[in-house]
Amino acid sequence: SHYGSFVVKIHGRLIPVIQSMISDGQAVGTYTYRDPRDVILSAMDHARRASGNEDYFKNFSSIEASIPMVKRMCRNAAEWMGSGLVHAIRYTDLVSDPAREVKKVSLYLGLEVEETEIEEIIKRHEARKAPGVAQFNTGKLTRFRKEMTAEEIRLCNEMLEREILSLGYEI
Repeated sequence: SHYGSFVVKIHGRLIPVIQSMISDGQAVGTYTYRDPRDVILSAMDHARRASGNEDYFKNFSSIEASIPMVKRMCRNAAEWMGSGLVHAIRYTDLVSDPAREVKKVSLYLGLEVEETEIEEIIKRHEARKAPGVAQFNTGKLTRFRKEMTAEEIRLCNEMLEREILSLGYEI
């Protein structure tokens, strides 16, 4: 039977069942990635707000403690983007020029979307962007430059250099 379209949000690895679904044309995938240093700050924010049953975020108690988990996330990103099965979306580009990125995604999905529809999508999204609403954090780019100390930035750049550069970000 046919249930219609649905969205699955995954933060983990490209697992075989998802890979098969995309390969067989039963699903279409996009993958959004962002600067690992900003990922750390976002995850630390989530950790501070998490209830006691969200063990995942306990790994983000400090910048230093977050690095191994963010390395794993970057390996997952490389796996997803290297699979050739998904359309990669750089979070920086999405925030900087949402209309262009929505248009790219709609083309990837084979949808004809009018400019007025794109504007409406963006307008509705902007209205729901209150921090903490619908899993939205701050959405700020290069937060790490303002919120990390010089030593914390140096540590991240040293420990995550390969990951940062492979995702197209600068040290």
